Amino acid sequence: MSDSVVYEAGFRNGDKILSVNGELPESFKDLNIEILLNTTSDVEVDRNGERLKIHLPEGFSEKIVALDEPVMFLPAVPAIVDSILADSPADKAGLKKGDRLLGINNDRFEYFAQLPDVLKKNAPGKIQVMLLRGSDTLQVETELNEDAKLGFFNIDPKKLFDLKTQRFGFFESFPAGIAEGYSTLVNYVRQFKLVFTAEGSKKVGGFGAIASQFDTGWDWQRFWNITAFLSIALAFMNILPIPALDGGHVMFLLYEMITGRKPNDKLLEKAQIIGMVLLLSLLVFANGNDIYKWISGLVK
Repeated sequence: MSDSVVYEAGFRNGDKILSVNGELPESFKDLNIEILLNTTSDVEVDRNGERLKIHLPEGFSEKIVALDEPVMFLPAVPAIVDSILADSPADKAGLKKGDRLLGINNDRFEYFAQLPDVLKKNAPGKIQVMLLRGSDTLQVETELNEDAKLGFFNIDPKKLFDLKTQRFGFFESFPAGIAEGYSTLVNYVRQFKLVFTAEGSKKVGGFGAIASQFDTGWDWQRFWNITAFLSIALAFMNILPIPALDGGHVMFLLYEMITGRKPNDKLLEKAQIIGMVLLLSLLVFANGNDIYKWISGLVK
């Protein structure tokens, strides 16, 4: 789990998710989406062999959206060293590939996701790192800087879990792509309710937010996923019944078809002006949020 908001809702590290409203999502992505976007959610978990049902409190989604990194659940991956950065605290402590970290000073933990919070709590200064090397439990000493990072890469979860990879042939990819596009559109529409909350409106972004979604390195799958999502989002926005958009024109056309009368030209002109004002206001607001976040980051 990623934050105390999830802990306060009743979840604990190590919980195995059994179902969300009676169904088990296929992936962590689907799991986070279903819990975040459902109006009410009952989540069944396995905790040390005991089946428990957790009913998410009112306002849970808004609290998650307010986080800097709104991810609720992460795989339960232990902190096992895979590689070490040269001259880092981990290197100076003598950590080796395969070491499993168990604790920092008097703070014990089980999973890698817990490690950042434990390091921040004990930084800066000298720390005692408890680790398991083979069958031996060892204590090593090192020193943390203000950044509170040990300087090692954790083991790839693929080496610990049997992950399911779904592959499609050329002709199979078409219905699979349509299903994925439909699912993306449905989830995009569902999340609109969060945009109209106080915390959700702060997350609205413009050109800067869009650019930040792309990696600095080339990842063709991520690039085309984001490109496809933006296309779906723009298509949905364009059909909203807002004057100046295609949806607005369709709205007036339907009125003419039903009544048999063309809308008044002055009414159409005023509606177009109102629509443009709404769109430009949204544009300024979204990019204003980007500028505010950028300035806030510089101040920090």
